[in-house]
Amino acid sequence: MSETQTPEEPQVPQSPPPEVPEGSENANTDYEAASRSTADFVQAVKPKKQKGGKKKKLLVLLVLVVVAGLAAAAYFLVLKKEDKPAETTQQAQSTPPPAAESADAALAEHYVSQELRLSLDHPTSWKLDNSTSGQIKLESPITKLATADGEQMDARVVLTLLNSGSQPPGFTGNSGQAVAESEKFAYKAPTQNQRKETFLSFLGFGGGNDVDAIYITGDSGYQKGQTVPKTDVTKVEPVVAVVFVHCEGANCKDSLSIAPATWSSNATLQTAKAILQSLIIE
Repeated sequence: MSETQTPEEPQVPQSPPPEVPEGSENANTDYEAASRSTADFVQAVKPKKQKGGKKKKLLVLLVLVVVAGLAAAAYFLVLKKEDKPAETTQQAQSTPPPAAESADAALAEHYVSQELRLSLDHPTSWKLDNSTSGQIKLESPITKLATADGEQMDARVVLTLLNSGSQPPGFTGNSGQAVAESEKFAYKAPTQNQRKETFLSFLGFGGGNDVDAIYITGDSGYQKGQTVPKTDVTKVEPVVAVVFVHCEGANCKDSLSIAPATWSSNATLQTAKAILQSLIIE
């Protein structure tokens, strides 16, 4: 019995390898070389991971914080400097200015009159004359005094003290008219023989509203427009008068009338009042 044989599969003829054109081997080599060069270039330009990146970020952040702090400090310093004048102005408005030297603080000279049995204090700048018996005269330095029409005039203030019954300087006729309400003041150190308080009266003799002279009237005070008899002045011991003399250069001789408000606003007149308040009568 013959064995059955498996028919063989037909053989497919193999195609010969494609022919490589002349010089193609060099072309492949060049292509591979170019690819490697491109990869190297890409690798070269690709940013490298830097070591210590976190530390640098922290350092940059710290620098920014410091710069911001310095900027803020500079801003507040400039702001404070700009605000300083305003604070100074506010402080100047809220704090009262230092008080000017009081009139009686300048009374450096103490004078005693045995003849008139009195003593008083006065500034060294006021000229004291006691050459006339029974009379003491004090003259101020030249100052500016306002008249009733508001004009500022060069003048001296003359304060005179005389024995009781003497003719008061500046008094015309037998009476004058009060051009302002009398002012009461207290003596600083009165003796037992001296009243504690007294009236100053502001008199005019020309029928107007100007003050021609000021007198101590003792216990008698007057309202504006009232008549003031001369006896109310001459009965006081001592007789005290304050008059005003107009000056042209150093020449001071003509009498001057002033506005009533000048008495309380003029420093020289307030010094005259302080002299009167220092009066001590034995």
